[in-house]
Amino acid sequence: MILYSFHIDHPFEEAFQMLLDTANSVGKTRVVRRDLGHFYWKSGFLQMEEFYVQKTNPSACNVQLVINTSSNDYGDKFRAKRVSYDKIADKFYHALMERYPKEDFGISTGSTLYVAQAKVLTDGHEMRYITSSHRTPSIGGALLGGVAFGVGGAIIGGMSGRTQSNTRTEFVRTDRVYVRAVLSNGRYTEGWLKTDSMTYRYISVNMAEY
Repeated sequence: MILYSFHIDHPFEEAFQMLLDTANSVGKTRVVRRDLGHFYWKSGFLQMEEFYVQKTNPSACNVQLVINTSSNDYGDKFRAKRVSYDKIADKFYHALMERYPKEDFGISTGSTLYVAQAKVLTDGHEMRYITSSHRTPSIGGALLGGVAFGVGGAIIGGMSGRTQSNTRTEFVRTDRVYVRAVLSNGRYTEGWLKTDSMTYRYISVNMAEY
């Protein structure tokens, strides 16, 4: 799943209709729940995208464009065409900006993207789980085994005790961090990055709380 996010400074019903009209101008739509701001958009790239509109206040909404990346027939054909996911979002953005040129949606399009917001969620340490186990010998099993089968039976009988496991956590130093970032076209990305990677160095100079 690839997620894009942007905002519309209009009440919910107006914002929903703006999105629906734009999506219909460059594809086909199917409304799922208008009251929840949810509809499907067939972009023409053999994918079925989804829109979700959330009211943030009486006069503004947040919009999420979700591109399904699951490995179904549509997804396989889509990947075979080697079309980038950003191209799908750009198709909608260009149509939206042409219809409403005076609106500010808080995004930018084009081949050059930059990090609009980013935040490191770890401090160079990872929490790891370490499990240790030990067996508690069975005294009764050893006695019973010894009576029945001698010394060998006593050893085997003693091995029939319970195994206890203990799990502890500890923080260890690591060369990677977990980063959450939003690109200038609204694409949301999150994951582990090595601290010596070019991507992390680029993101680290654009850090912002959000």
